Amino acid sequence: NLNDEYIVIENLGNTPIDLTGWTVLDEANHRYLFPDFVLSAKVTVTLRTGLGKNTKSEIFWGSRRPIWNNDGDTIFLKEAEGSLILSYVY
Repeated sequence: NLNDEYIVIENLGNTPIDLTGWTVLDEANHRYLFPDFVLSAKVTVTLRTGLGKNTKSEIFWGSRRPIWNNDGDTIFLKEAEGSLILSYVY
């Protein structure tokens, strides 16, 4: 099940973050582009690999294949202008 593959993004701040146009990428340059989406303060959103209906707490990549490597990968989060906000190696 591709929706068992996911990452969680958390806004630790006190203000909402407009993620519209931001991207999530892996080492192989698979790219997810955020739709019109605002992440409220002190909440999380789960980005699932497969198909589904986006909500305030879950969004779906829409991929029909796995994205994240089980033996390790890097998650990159970039703002709409392309600046790297976060990278996480697992």
